[in-house]
Amino acid sequence: GCVNSLDLSDGNQRSKSVIIATDNEYGTNSQSIDIGQVARYAEQYGITFYGLYTGGSYSTTRKNEFIDAVKITSGSFYDLNELYDYVAYGQPAVAKDSNHTIETTIHEIMDQETAKMEGAPEIVYTDRPEIMLYISCICFVLFAVFIWRLKL
Repeated sequence: GCVNSLDLSDGNQRSKSVIIATDNEYGTNSQSIDIGQVARYAEQYGITFYGLYTGGSYSTTRKNEFIDAVKITSGSFYDLNELYDYVAYGQPAVAKDSNHTIETTIHEIMDQETAKMEGAPEIVYTDRPEIMLYISCICFVLFAVFIWRLKL
C-alpha cells in the first residue's frame, strides 16, 4: 500500500522512500505477499526501503528476509533490539546509548535521502501574501484621500 501510494510515473524525479518498522512476522492465515516481493516491486520504481526491525532474536530467518529486502532497494537496516533494552511487556524500552534514539535514526535516514539530491537547493515560492498586503495598504490610503477630498 505504501509503495503504490507514491507517484510511480516515469516523469517524477523526486526521491521516493518508505520507512518500514516491523517484526516481519506473518499471521497463520495471512494472504500477504512477502517483503522480498514488495522490495523487488519497489526497486523497479527506484523506491528505497529503510528498515526498523522490531522483532526478537528468536526468528533470525525473518530478520534475514527483512535485511535482504532492504538491501534489494539499497536502503539501510536498523535493528532496534541492538539500540534498546526491553524491560517488560507493555513497558517503554530504554535506550542502550542515550545519544542514539529513534529520532537520531530518522535524522540519519533524512540525511541519506538529502545526499541523493543533485545540484544546489532551489527555493520555490508558491504564495507571496505580502504583495497583496502592500496593494491593500495603497488602496486604503487612496480611498482615505478620496473620502477626505469629497468631504464625506
